[in-house]
Amino acid sequence: MTNELTKPEMCIYLRSGIELWVEKEKATQFGDDLVSGSKAIVKINGQYVNTVDIVGIFDPTYLEELKKRKQGKWKCNYNNWHERDGVCECARNIKTEPENEQTPEQRKKALEALEKVRGELNAKFER
Repeated sequence: MTNELTKPEMCIYLRSGIELWVEKEKATQFGDDLVSGSKAIVKINGQYVNTVDIVGIFDPTYLEELKKRKQGKWKCNYNNWHERDGVCECARNIKTEPENEQTPEQRKKALEALEKVRGELNAKFER
C-alpha cells in the first residue's frame, strides 16, 4: 500500500479550453459512459456539460504536452522541448566517453605487451 496524498487525476478537456479535473477512476468511468451513449448534458464536479463539447479525457502528461505544442514548442528525438524556432543541439550536449576507459597503469601494461609482440615479430622476420 502506498501513502499517496492525492489520488491520480485526469482532465476532461472541453472545446472551449475549460479543464475539468476529476479522479482517474471517475474519469475512466465517465469515459466508459460516454462511449456507451450517455446523455447529451451531464454533471461533472457540479458543472453541467454538453457532451458534444468534450474534446477528450487526458492524463496530465498528455495535456502538458498539448499545451506546449499549442505554444509552438516541439519535442526532439532526445525527448527535450525546444522553442518554436529553436535548434536542437541535444546531440552535442551528450557526453561521449569511451566504454572501456583504461587507467594509466592498464595503458602502460598494454603498451609494454604491444612492444613485446612487435619485438618478437621483428625478430621472427629478420631471420
